[in-house]
Amino acid sequence: MPGTPNDLRPLADIAANNASSDEVAKIAIQDTARYQEQLLKLIFFHDEKGHKVLSIYVTVIAAIVTGCFALNQVGKFDLYAKLFLGGNAVTFLLGCVWAYITAWKAPIYIPGRKPDFWIWALENEQTVRESTLAYLNQSIDVVSFNEKLNDRSSSRLSKAYSCGLAAPLVGGALVWLAYWGGL
Repeated sequence: MPGTPNDLRPLADIAANNASSDEVAKIAIQDTARYQEQLLKLIFFHDEKGHKVLSIYVTVIAAIVTGCFALNQVGKFDLYAKLFLGGNAVTFLLGCVWAYITAWKAPIYIPGRKPDFWIWALENEQTVRESTLAYLNQSIDVVSFNEKLNDRSSSRLSKAYSCGLAAPLVGGALVWLAYWGGL
């Protein structure tokens, strides 16, 4: 089940010690906050990787454009070189788009609650159990939103990586089609 903790030792300790519901509530808040923190780390990881891929692909595109100018200057820029380098450049450009939208600005929800939540709990004389239930109920939507954002970023980053891997194949396929097409 997604979101199920892998380390069940804290839960086993609670069961072995016949812990009170207040103790369970405290552990639930800590565990939920820890899960949210790890999820944020994944989101930031994808963001950082997206920026790195973008910088690499832009550098590669600049090298391809420089190579095209150099080949053109010496008169060696034939149709096959144009197709190969053009196919590579376009594929890397598509990878840049995916990398850029991986790191695109998106709202995220950070762990914890604003002070107004805790003021509400204190002013309404909520028990630890009631406060924890309110905290966890609010966390459901926050965690769900961040998980969707993480999945979307991961998918986009995979597409950016795929473009980098596919670039030479696309360039080679264009040359192959041109050669066998009689161009």
